[in-house]
Amino acid sequence: MIENSRIKILVVDDEEGIRDLFQYMLDPERFDVTTANNGVEGILAIKREKYDLVFLDVHMPKMRGIEALVEMRKIKSDIKVIIASSCSDPGFMFERHVKEKGAIECIFKPWEVDCIMEIIERETGIK
Repeated sequence: MIENSRIKILVVDDEEGIRDLFQYMLDPERFDVTTANNGVEGILAIKREKYDLVFLDVHMPKMRGIEALVEMRKIKSDIKVIIASSCSDPGFMFERHVKEKGAIECIFKPWEVDCIMEIIERETGIK
């Protein structure tokens, strides 16, 4: 469980609306949300800062999410990454693939806010 500090979350997504949603839905008293527009920016953020969780989109310009995941795990092997993918991706095989690459979870868009909060609570131990 993470205590005495805000939970640090990195959201890597090329959709501004998704990045804004995370900042809107997560209480700034409890969460410190940083956003990145693509995988390259996400990797740079990981090099600069320690995050409790990373939400990482799959389809982005400059670097796809799976490539970014692999690079992030090289930088910080214990990083907790949740892959967010569109419904058009093949379900089970895709989920298995990203978990083999080091993701702790794979969620498919569109997702519910309750789903995101459940993952955050489970992975950080907060309530």
